[in-house]
Amino acid sequence: MNTPLIFIAFGITGELMKRKIVPALLKLRERKELPDKFKIIGISRRPADEMQEMFGEQFCHIQGDATEADTYTKLKELLEQMESAFNEPAQKIFYISTSPALYQIIFEHLAHLAAQSKNPERMKLMVEKPFGLSGAEAARLGAVLHRSFNESQIYRVDHYLAKESVRYVGVPLKSIKTIEAYFCEMGGVEKRGASYDAVGALRDVGQNHLLEMLAVALMPERLDFLEALAEAHVESTSRAQHTTYREAPGVAPASQTETHFTCTLLWRGIGVTLAGGKYMPEDRKEVVLTHTDGTITHLPIVENAGPGEYERLMLDCVHNKHELFVGERELGLLWRFIDPIVQNWAQGKPPLGQY
Repeated sequence: MNTPLIFIAFGITGELMKRKIVPALLKLRERKELPDKFKIIGISRRPADEMQEMFGEQFCHIQGDATEADTYTKLKELLEQMESAFNEPAQKIFYISTSPALYQIIFEHLAHLAAQSKNPERMKLMVEKPFGLSGAEAARLGAVLHRSFNESQIYRVDHYLAKESVRYVGVPLKSIKTIEAYFCEMGGVEKRGASYDAVGALRDVGQNHLLEMLAVALMPERLDFLEALAEAHVESTSRAQHTTYREAPGVAPASQTETHFTCTLLWRGIGVTLAGGKYMPEDRKEVVLTHTDGTITHLPIVENAGPGEYERLMLDCVHNKHELFVGERELGLLWRFIDPIVQNWAQGKPPLGQY
């Protein structure tokens, strides 16, 4: 690929950037899968000296607030300088990895930036989950983006779609008696206390990872599963908070946020159980199929043997491939299942337990 590339990272000093996204960029650069004309612009309120050391002259930092207009004035000037040095227009990927509470104002600023750009069609947005905290909010965010961007320019990230072990298994549904899907982690929220407290376990891993794992495993087209999920009857849910959760930095002293959840439902005659959360006795990420003959199929979700999921996602974005990203219609279907559960919980049904 010879077209110059500028990668603009919002929240460059955040945990996800450090753990996943920056290492993926480094690996792509090592394998020479990025163009020679490549630059990174990091945006954060804190200094980013470590990134400067890793990427050298390829890295530029804007220390500022992603909600303030001045930050985007500096960004516009920097982009123009880089393209001038390239002597040709560049593809620009904006990676938004901040608190979801900031998404709307960031999107509004980016829409304004696109309106001022000479080549707005070369702008792409990679947006981390959760995209909104409800179906209605997701629709509002989408409307802001669609003022200046086509759906083809928007790449909503669920990195589990890029895991090699999340795949269609081709098992006839008539042979399945029950389905269990788990996304359980031993770790807690660590430094994510404030952002996690606004989201909770169901929206952190249930609305995305768990449902997508099932959708990919059970049907050739994951949209077919999500549309069929509307037929399902949710029989029960539970939610609980770990006894140490409120001690984490950034968590509200009287937080009612769940750190674990379960959901049981009947779907096309098949009993389905979803469970996920943190502070668990063991790490468990898998789909379990119990067949009508009593045999059991375990589908563990493991690390990729080949390129990591973020490497795959970045390259797919560069090459305009959308298969491993969440489309607008798909997002609406995910929220259509989750929203009624969240609304019931807001009314105290069922009450928040402890573990």
